[in-house]
Amino acid sequence: MNRSTARRALRFAGVTGAALVATLATSLPAHAINRVDCASGNDFLYFEVDGVDPCFANAGTINAAIYGVGWMDTGNNEVSFKYRAVLGSP
Repeated sequence: MNRSTARRALRFAGVTGAALVATLATSLPAHAINRVDCASGNDFLYFEVDGVDPCFANAGTINAAIYGVGWMDTGNNEVSFKYRAVLGSP
């Protein structure tokens, strides 16, 4: 293999690798869940808590500790969560 062919092969490998990285980076799911004002609609994930009623919108994941929940409404969202009966339990 002469130098010209080797350079073309390396250039092709570099361009292909860059395209693959760009594709994977843009195709990963966005974790854009955010807290919103509950008064603006009823299609949000809603928690009824003493004094503060947090609502969340958009797709994604979030680690949150919400204590004293009396009621939860998923609105138009698909939700999964982990529940701990005792604070600090595994």
